Amino acid sequence: MSVGFIVIIIIAVVLLTLGVTWLNQIFPQITGMTNDLFQKGSDSLQKTFQQSSQSFAIYPSQYDLGRGQSLRMAAGVRNNAPDSLDHNFVINVVPAAVSSDVLRNYNCQSLASCSITIDGRSTTLEAFMGSWAAWTSTPFIVKKTESLIMPVTIKVPTSAPAGTYQFGFVACKSTSSTDSGSDVVSSFDLCRPTSTSVWGSGVQTVDILVKI
Repeated sequence: MSVGFIVIIIIAVVLLTLGVTWLNQIFPQITGMTNDLFQKGSDSLQKTFQQSSQSFAIYPSQYDLGRGQSLRMAAGVRNNAPDSLDHNFVINVVPAAVSSDVLRNYNCQSLASCSITIDGRSTTLEAFMGSWAAWTSTPFIVKKTESLIMPVTIKVPTSAPAGTYQFGFVACKSTSSTDSGSDVVSSFDLCRPTSTSVWGSGVQTVDILVKI
């Protein structure tokens, strides 16, 4: 084998490596835009509900994503209400926290007070994060002693700075199976961590580590 042929092979390997790296940076979907953990999460939550008294849970609790990538995760509600009735529930997903490097990138002191500009439009960091999450936000019925597990998708925009973004998941339950009473859950935005109708042990969180 001649020296010239070996040199050509080495150059080809280097060019191929550089090409793959460039494609991964320009087209992140090539490396798998959606990370689908819903089935694994559904199995995990079913086991959790069978082996414990927990009535609201999510899976996973943390995950790494690149810009432009998505996570399809699971959120589950178990109706083990002591009144043994069917109930309406609703789930809400709210921005909970960000790491200090994200705040520094936007020159902000806190998530709650952070005003930013995205694509020339003024908004808040909380609203920006809120746009990442997609789920069934309408109320749903869970029959007594049964559970319901639904997918939640979190998609990281390509403009998101690197850092950790924490989302809080909260479930709320109506006061009765006929939706009467003062704590009727009629909309997901009425279900907040401070609501009196919060179901389960409170807010469940997932940390999304955004990598460049």
